[in-house]
Amino acid sequence: MTTGEKIRDLRKQAGISQNNLAKQMFVSRQSVSKWERNENMPDIVKLTQISEFFDVTVDFLLKNPTTPPQKPALVNSQNPPTAKALIFSGKRHLCELCGKNPAKAG
Repeated sequence: MTTGEKIRDLRKQAGISQNNLAKQMFVSRQSVSKWERNENMPDIVKLTQISEFFDVTVDFLLKNPTTPPQKPALVNSQNPPTAKALIFSGKRHLCELCGKNPAKAG
């Protein structure tokens, strides 16, 4: 499955139009249409915005697997995630134990 097909499927699953996605991404409807038809690729900044908007990873959008990867389990006191694991998840998280940004912990 191509990146464009994944964007199209995610958009349809979310029940939004190309025009609405375009507004969210600050691009034209024609740009979204070209992405979905594989005539053009979103740049890396747009790919990041698309991944955050649909709550998937950039890897999922770019690589061949068609099933979104499982999100890591929520933080629990017996198995707290490392700051590195939270940073590489592609989102900014606050530690549920201390409320600080682990990326800035030092």
